[in-house]
Formats: sequence, C-alpha cells, structure tokens
Amino acid sequence: MTSSNNHKSNGEKVSLKDAARAASREAERELILKVLTRTRWNRRRAAQELQISYKALLYKLKQIGCEEYGAT
Repeated sequence: MTSSNNHKSNGEKVSLKDAARAASREAERELILKVLTRTRWNRRRAAQELQISYKALLYKLKQIGCEEYGAT
C-alpha cells in the first residue's frame, strides 16, 4: 500500500520521524522562550523552572540561535 500524502508541497518526501522531530524542536523552542520571557531572561531561574541544568539550557539556546540574548 502506497500513499501519495507523504510529500511536501514541492513534491519532496517527508518522513514521520523528521516531522515529529521538527515539531518537538519547535515546541521546545516556544516553551524555552516563554519561560525566559516570564523570568526576564534569568537563565538560571528558567533552567530551574524547565527542570533542566543551566548548561543544558545554554546548549539549547545555542541550538535555537538565542545564545546572545540575556547574556550577562
């Protein structure tokens, strides 16, 4: 059984795994930015609220291209 619904609008195939990974990254990015806004970019407090280490938060900020914001 083949499906023609697993293509992007430009005809390129897209995998469920890639779509799930992209959605997860976007949800994580939105949550991190929401918590940082709430904590006025206090990265230590944001890491505590997110229940991740400070270093993990810094790594994730670098991944999403926000590492320069809120730098002390």
